[in-house]
Amino acid sequence: MEFLSTLREIRQEWESSNQIRFILAGSIGLHLVLDQLRKEEGYTDKPTNDMMNIPLGGMTEAETTLMCERYLEDEGIPREAPDAFSAHLYTKTEGLPLYIQYICEQIQNRKPAMATVGDIDLGLDKLMNDTEIEWFRDAAKRIDDYYPTVDDKDIAHCVLDCLSNEEGLMTEDAIIDYVKSQISVERPRKVTEVLELLVQDHYLCRATEPRRYAFTYRIMREWWRINRGQD
Repeated sequence: MEFLSTLREIRQEWESSNQIRFILAGSIGLHLVLDQLRKEEGYTDKPTNDMMNIPLGGMTEAETTLMCERYLEDEGIPREAPDAFSAHLYTKTEGLPLYIQYICEQIQNRKPAMATVGDIDLGLDKLMNDTEIEWFRDAAKRIDDYYPTVDDKDIAHCVLDCLSNEEGLMTEDAIIDYVKSQISVERPRKVTEVLELLVQDHYLCRATEPRRYAFTYRIMREWWRINRGQD
């Protein structure tokens, strides 16, 4: 607690100098840590209310192409129809570097005479089914480890199960109806609160008027549908 408050004091002291910048990043949302400190330790400070929240998304298609070139062509693996190859890789990975790296390394390991879009799909299929890859499972486990109550965890999993079978946005009312059909829910507002948490943690994205939700990343939706979702 003191550490976070001290960091804020340092920022405020040096703010006018433009000589110092802070970046706070981690594998879980800081809001979950602060909520836990408030509930368990009576923490009342607001150590990040002077900072901007900047979600980190995927790279551009041009950046994806450059990364692909460095991983493949610099290793002597040409791409069949390079523009189509890069466009397919960008669409399937949404420009997320971790998954681009994984797929390119899978192609490197196979050492084809010519990399094709089929190699991308083979890499994605392995990514979806590889039990040694912890990235997606770690994201799923964070709900169990850090969401405040058992009800929150159950609702979150139920929401993600539901949305993993949806290609597009789903209305909040439809999501609430689905959750209530699957588990006992004390009040509909609880589902809304969990949806807000899932948006804060970037599992979901949201549109408004009316409120509608979908997975932030299609690749995570596909993994959840295959490995966690309920028919």
